[in-house]
Amino acid sequence: MMGEAMKILRAFAEIEEGQVHYMHAGSDSGGHLPLVMIPHAAAAEQARLISALGDDRRIYSVELLGMGDSAPPPNAEPGMTDFAEALMRALDALGLDRFDLYGAHQGARAAAEIAVLAPGRVHKLVLDGVGHFDDPSLKADLIDNYMPPMQIDHMGTQVRFVWHYVRDSFLFWPYYMRDAEHALDDGLPSAGVLHDKVVDTLKSARTLHKNLKATFAYPTHERLPKITVPTLVSRMDAVVGVIPDCTQTDHGFFDSAQSTDEKVAAIAASMRDFLDGA
Repeated sequence: MMGEAMKILRAFAEIEEGQVHYMHAGSDSGGHLPLVMIPHAAAAEQARLISALGDDRRIYSVELLGMGDSAPPPNAEPGMTDFAEALMRALDALGLDRFDLYGAHQGARAAAEIAVLAPGRVHKLVLDGVGHFDDPSLKADLIDNYMPPMQIDHMGTQVRFVWHYVRDSFLFWPYYMRDAEHALDDGLPSAGVLHDKVVDTLKSARTLHKNLKATFAYPTHERLPKITVPTLVSRMDAVVGVIPDCTQTDHGFFDSAQSTDEKVAAIAASMRDFLDGA
């Protein structure tokens, strides 16, 4: 079992669009650069990884606009550049000029875009599930069908939709292709984990379709080759040779719902070795 989790605090950064929610922990006692983490959804989903990374660096888990408790994106069809620029302004508000950067899933694409837009600010980059698709038909299908605008009504349609969306995301990829060919092997997490993810997703019911459309529309074939900072990716990400200075682990990266304590510790050790190495 892992040791007692460190104290993780919640706060908000103020930018033009509104408040950006983040969680922070650790200290600068180790002399390391701050680590900025961009989650796929709510900042709290990274709490176990934050704890495993130790208390010798400052860690900030910063939500994208439209996710968790952050303000919604103001434009009707934001692109990943819009989300990345908003994140950088939030980091400006926190006084973070140079940092290591980690991103998970849609957060990985935002992190990649920050590294392209502002390479001088990013020391090293860790991408977890950046989702580089070689099949253009799959990408088009995801853009069109993965997340329609949610219907919010007195019948609670949004609640029923989000429950099935979250649950089926553990059973199928993509979740809406519910057949044997697209079935996943890991099964469901606990009912408590499902509940927490449903609650966090419902917070984004009005904007999630904007975030995910921008995520799947992100032109990885164009943008990832422009990353110039040293980058670590999981064995699940087929981007070695796409990102110029890229190292691949021999394991998958962090899954907030299903990674064992041992796997979280191994992931944290890989990240520390990469971030703190020469």
